[in-house]
Amino acid sequence: MITDNGSQFTAGVFRNCLKAQGVKHIKTSVRHPQTNGKIERFFQSLKYEFMCFFFLKNKKQVDKLLEEYLLYYNQYRLHQGIGGQAPDRLYYKEPIKKPPKDAKQIRAPIEELSFGNDLLKAYRLKKAA
Repeated sequence: MITDNGSQFTAGVFRNCLKAQGVKHIKTSVRHPQTNGKIERFFQSLKYEFMCFFFLKNKKQVDKLLEEYLLYYNQYRLHQGIGGQAPDRLYYKEPIKKPPKDAKQIRAPIEELSFGNDLLKAYRLKKAA
């Protein structure tokens, strides 16, 4: 686990909990947010792709929207930094086989998914029966 040096991450209770679970804890360099670039990039995407489109009324709504965005971000959103794949596909070793650039045919029907009150769309191929 990579965290900054906030007091919540340096507290003995937190460190003991990680140790008991067998989790290695790495702290980023002080005053160097680039060290934690992946999470900083995630928060930038969350803010500009999703959260700025809503008037947030309460914690329950925020929790629901975050749950939807995490599903979209990890399962459907294609990431340029990992070869146009969705993170879950790579993590679970199921990379998408891309068709050749000159392919003109879609071999299966496409399903549209909506997130965040239809403000965010994702598409995937339906599984063959």
